[in-house]
Amino acid sequence: MDRVKLSGYSLLKLISTGGFAEVWLAEKNNSYYAVKIPKIDVQKTLSQRDVEEFVEKAEVWSKLKHKNIVKIFEYGAKPFPHIVMEYCDRNLREKINEVTIDEALNIALKVAEALEYAHLHGVVHRDIKPENILICRGEPKISDWGIAKVLLKATTRTGYTGTPLYSAPEQLDPETYGASDWRTDIWQLGCLIYEMVEKEPPYYAEYPGQLALKILTKPPREFKKTPEWLKQIIIKCLAKRKEKRWRSISLVIQALQQRQKQITERVTIKGLKKRIEGYEFPDDLYYHPDHMWAKVEDGKVRVGYNDWAQGAAGKILFIRTKKAGQPVKQGKTLGTIESGKWVGPLRSPVSGKIVEVNGEVQKNPSLINEDPYGKGWIAVIEPTNLEEELKNLIPGSDHAKLEEWLKKELEKWFKKELENLAREIQKY
Repeated sequence: MDRVKLSGYSLLKLISTGGFAEVWLAEKNNSYYAVKIPKIDVQKTLSQRDVEEFVEKAEVWSKLKHKNIVKIFEYGAKPFPHIVMEYCDRNLREKINEVTIDEALNIALKVAEALEYAHLHGVVHRDIKPENILICRGEPKISDWGIAKVLLKATTRTGYTGTPLYSAPEQLDPETYGASDWRTDIWQLGCLIYEMVEKEPPYYAEYPGQLALKILTKPPREFKKTPEWLKQIIIKCLAKRKEKRWRSISLVIQALQQRQKQITERVTIKGLKKRIEGYEFPDDLYYHPDHMWAKVEDGKVRVGYNDWAQGAAGKILFIRTKKAGQPVKQGKTLGTIESGKWVGPLRSPVSGKIVEVNGEVQKNPSLINEDPYGKGWIAVIEPTNLEEELKNLIPGSDHAKLEEWLKKELEKWFKKELENLAREIQKY
């Protein structure tokens, strides 16, 4: 089929092939497209009704105008069933092991928003999977709106239309669980999020029958990498009964957006965001410019090393503080801290007398990395001038002031790193 003309398109080379269809790279007027056509052996099995249904599905797909749905330019039945769509250089399956949790959240939101748009237009996908999420110029886009199902039905003449690993209970046993509907997409979105985070599908078995039995009777595989908040969203997506799932994809979006809002509201600095993304700055704490936090508790102040600082410094290897009963001054030395990247003083965020030192942290400094605002606290201080000294700290609730401080700190870090890099280059 090399160099065959199709509505003015030249089919240049085969770029992917699946069980029932091929995708060709095509060129027209110096622009590139992807052309999807049934395999030759599949074409031989297509009845006139199958071809008509192929074209009907393509027409429905072409009317879905959303930034996260693959765009259709042309479709038709002659000289063979075909769809001309925008060219995307890879799919999510090819990069799924590279996806971080934050990227998974972003992809999930965009896929969910595309599904919400489709559902509002009366269209259900029912075959969401990594292979059907194409990456176009960095954007995830849903492909294959019903086309694979037409070809599968034509070759097998069965009623089942789905991908086994992501099959919902109602696709496997409609008599028990009812017909597929928009909530089938919710199940499959849950499978997609699970695999993006855990790097394996929620259900797996060597044989299709065993897999179907697990999907119908067992809970998903253990959550090992998924944060608790995201685990709860996924579990509700994967309820066996459709009635127990999220009532609509819009509610899934709201749940995901709420968490994304919490993440992005921590601090967002253009060009520097990745250095602080994922670190927390609780509103009920005060922050000292020398990377210490302070929490007022019954007239005393519990202090520690803040989340962003310990994250940027690396694993904490050693910490020593002054002993209980010794005085400290705001901004002056409280102790010494050492990480894989840095050695320096700990500065006390307030003045007063140390009344308690966290001995567990001195035995196991990595507690600061693991739980900086909990088990990783450093000392408790009885303050002498708390009301005045709090004015020198940044309240966690003052997001604008916190962002301004972080921006300056990050700029200093980058300047130091550039200087270190320059020194390394000079060695060569």
